Amino acid sequence: MNPAAENYFQPAQGQLTPKAGNMIIFPSFLRHRPGPSPDATQIRISLCLDSYWTPTVAQVAET
Repeated sequence: MNPAAENYFQPAQGQLTPKAGNMIIFPSFLRHRPGPSPDATQIRISLCLDSYWTPTVAQVAET
């Protein structure tokens, strides 16, 4: 990160551009925003998956 004055107090940011046909999966709590795809020739699909972990699910996952 460049510690220039305009971004010194901003959190580190990055950009991830997937290759055609790839899928990126990441936790939804990460701050994110899809960027424009002016050169895209196909439709982009976005899916949102949320999970709710109860104590029972956590116990099963540990075994």
